Amino acid sequence: MRKNGTGFGISGVLIKEAIARRFTTNYATATGIARTGDSIGLFVCAPIVQVFIDTYGWRGAMLLVGAISMHLLVCGALMQRAGAPSASRYQKLPADDGISKHPSQLPSRCTSFYKNLFEIFDIRLLSDFRYWSVAIIACCSKFAFHMWHIYFVSQAKSNGFSLQEAATFVTVGGVGGLIAKLVQGFFLDRGVISSFHLTATAVAVCSVSHCATPWLTSYWPMMTSSLLILTSSGALSCLHDVLSKQVLGVDLLVGTFGWIYFTAAILEFSLGFLPGLLFDTTGSYTTAFVFIGSLQFLPMFPLLILRYYRCFERDAQEELT
Repeated sequence: MRKNGTGFGISGVLIKEAIARRFTTNYATATGIARTGDSIGLFVCAPIVQVFIDTYGWRGAMLLVGAISMHLLVCGALMQRAGAPSASRYQKLPADDGISKHPSQLPSRCTSFYKNLFEIFDIRLLSDFRYWSVAIIACCSKFAFHMWHIYFVSQAKSNGFSLQEAATFVTVGGVGGLIAKLVQGFFLDRGVISSFHLTATAVAVCSVSHCATPWLTSYWPMMTSSLLILTSSGALSCLHDVLSKQVLGVDLLVGTFGWIYFTAAILEFSLGFLPGLLFDTTGSYTTAFVFIGSLQFLPMFPLLILRYYRCFERDAQEELT
């Protein structure tokens, strides 16, 4: 499982960086189309895996799922740039083996090693307020989305809905999220709305819907809440990447996406148990969902900071020039 998660994490970072580097225009649309695989996979994979389990058992099902995942190899090969490399891959080795004979030169070599290490991992991003602004937006939205998936069905059942009704809420919301991923690209790339206003709207709608969910006991209000949450989350999943490119630029995207994944993992590991603990303590999901909604609203503050420093306008002007 550890190798599986590492492989998908690395491939996810590289794929998102490749899309951002190759699509200088219509990037939001390209990101939305690429993200639709998540939503389609949720609809398609669950029944297919169940058929695999019923037919071949767990071992056979895991082998088939692993074989399907091998498409990443083909896609990675197709992403390779065509044509001969601009420079030769082979370089003549220096006559000196590079081993210092003087102990006094070792500190400078250690300094060079740590400098290269900092550059490779883009550690300088951790001192950049723009990175932390984008990271807070991405990590809080991911956390709220994952917590909703974990606790929503149980919360809906505690409000008096059946398991079938809860599944219907999730399905309809998933369709809304799929549509939102495509529509946000159309709006952004054609200048109908700015990335700042669309992100702020999605954050506000998603946060309010999370907080209102525990008090909804009727069918259509709960359906509306689920639709708003997953539609906003679908748009935000694409807007994270768009904001990262606008605010930090293409050259820093690999480090940005990697550190965001790392930060999000720490956040979910540290606070992922808290909604369940709040339910065990209070006997109700009300406090838990208010906590999730409050955390979802937190990205509004870094958004305003980025707006204040005009990061969006500056980067848009640089793209035009």
